[in-house]
Amino acid sequence: MSSARTSAVVGATGHQESGVVAALLSSTFFSVRALSTNPSGSKATSLLPVHNRYVNEGRLEIVQADLNDKESLEKALKGAYGVFAAMAVAENEVEQGKTLVDVAKAEGIEHFVYSSLPSIAKASGGKYTHVVPFEHKAEIEQYAKEKLDNMTVLIPGAFYSNFELPLYARRGDDGIAIFNVVGSIDLQLGWVDDGHDVGTYAAGTCLSSSSLAGLIGSPPTAAFTKGPAVTAGKTYPIEAPCCTMDDIAAQDEAVIGEKAMVPSFKYVFSYVNELEPDSICHGTMRPEEDKSFEDLGVKASSFKAFLERTGFRIGGEAK
Repeated sequence: MSSARTSAVVGATGHQESGVVAALLSSTFFSVRALSTNPSGSKATSLLPVHNRYVNEGRLEIVQADLNDKESLEKALKGAYGVFAAMAVAENEVEQGKTLVDVAKAEGIEHFVYSSLPSIAKASGGKYTHVVPFEHKAEIEQYAKEKLDNMTVLIPGAFYSNFELPLYARRGDDGIAIFNVVGSIDLQLGWVDDGHDVGTYAAGTCLSSSSLAGLIGSPPTAAFTKGPAVTAGKTYPIEAPCCTMDDIAAQDEAVIGEKAMVPSFKYVFSYVNELEPDSICHGTMRPEEDKSFEDLGVKASSFKAFLERTGFRIGGEAK
């Protein structure tokens, strides 16, 4: 590994995490330590040819680390400057997260960037206590805030990658793209390209090495490039301007040129309907509280931009 400061990305093969790896390599001068439970597995090794240039430059290495194995985490984080973590859903997720925080503190990590979710139980005054993934991540966040002085929190909106799931979207027998309503028919919800936008907020806009070298002045700014002096203790929502599912369907029609519709029978984000009107960040923040663009200079992708960039199609693989 080169002498450049190193940031470790926990679970580097995940959607959010692989995007952070790509952004750190292409838009910063950080070296990247990609943490994986199985470094020799197909998902981990697939990172190498994608980022072959950076492997050759000594800026990317894959390191074994298991969130259930404190000793492996200690070895993986030793000497690292920063850590990015987006905890996967697991029965012992909170325990894993707290272990990671403890190791980060013990190893002197200078910047801990955490992809979190707000407590819906707290935001709803105790009415909705069953949104478990949110509560687990919020509990880890609170623990980290108590233990670390150098933590930056990112809060992604609803994932565009969810449209791969029939619960969110499917293709009808007549070929029409069907987007299921995830709250009331007029619910305004913020969305994010989790495989791209989280990396943009954590590290900056992905650029080629030649583009990066040709920049005049500082490279694109984001959490790791701004550093904890600017971002520690702050929370940045990552989401495109809120829109309804009708808006999502309209963007699909505009980009792909197909018929799309929205039946109203799926209520996934029903709790958002009862939280503060005109709010963002899963209903837990006022728009004027969002300092993401002011501090980081980056914005999340619209569904239109996501479709154009990835070639994603409802009911099929990306083209």
